[in-house]
Amino acid sequence: EQDNYTNQWHGQDFKNRELPDATYYYFARLKSGAEKTGWIYVNK
Repeated sequence: EQDNYTNQWHGQDFKNRELPDATYYYFARLKSGAEKTGWIYVNK
């Protein structure tokens, strides 16, 4: 964990294309083995 961490994301895919308005779900497995899941709503 790091204090004052900022990571801005502008609603683009890995090829820098704009994503359509939608709800996107994510799953991440961390090096520690912990799993993180959630969602983000993109509305531009």
